[in-house]
Amino acid sequence: MMRVEKLFEKYENYILTNHISDDCGIALEKIGLKLYSKKIKTDLSDIENLRNSLSNCFMFITNKVIIKKPIWFKINVIDQAVNEYAGIGLLNLESDWFKFIINYFEYDKASQSGDTIIVIFDHDFKWIICFTYSQDETSLTTEIYSSNSC
Repeated sequence: MMRVEKLFEKYENYILTNHISDDCGIALEKIGLKLYSKKIKTDLSDIENLRNSLSNCFMFITNKVIIKKPIWFKINVIDQAVNEYAGIGLLNLESDWFKFIINYFEYDKASQSGDTIIVIFDHDFKWIICFTYSQDETSLTTEIYSSNSC
């Protein structure tokens, strides 16, 4: 168990050091090119509609994940001003990983109507998928970044 905890600590520190600059949100441009960006008004209870609207993300993960489970990282942006680190873990692709993410948005929301951000990435940071749920706008923004070596 200690080995997994050290792995998460390594990734947590890397993200906090390299992708959080003003303690509000997350900057992913260092990963590489933005391949995809989509913002949709959403009803979190309509997971099938969300799934259909974001089929590009599912195809991307299916094509990229071969051996290692990707890692998820969650932060809540409180009152659009400060990050609250909320968690990190391995994403279980054998279960309904998208429902896992939507449940976080629905049941573990940021305080003061802030945004909730969940980033999925590979172990080498060659690609990242970022889901940002805005409570104020009831919208979900999805972005995919990929390095040239991916």
